[in-house]
Amino acid sequence: MLGKNSVGTAQLKKNAVTAKKIANNAVITAKVKDDSLTGADVLESSLGKVPSAATADQAASAMSAGHAAAADALVAPEGWHEVGNPGNPAFQGRKESARSSQLKSARMLSC
Repeated sequence: MLGKNSVGTAQLKKNAVTAKKIANNAVITAKVKDDSLTGADVLESSLGKVPSAATADQAASAMSAGHAAAADALVAPEGWHEVGNPGNPAFQGRKESARSSQLKSARMLSC
């Protein structure tokens, strides 16, 4: 039995109820057919956080804290040095050492 000012499905013509005729918040969750809503129908900001996302947030924070501690332990990089410039050491690589040895040997032979 229907209440006063109520209309049942038997009294409604096909397509008599349209979106424009339904007041805001008039349709409650229990009245929505399962699997009938899409992502476009849902305001994402109204949804709560799923438990696995909260776990991921904690992991990200822990990872950031670990990186921050490692970064704090780093020493500042040394300034730029150009080999052979005034105030910087001369090149002492293999070729230079070999060349110096050859020059010394040649001087000794010429004596």
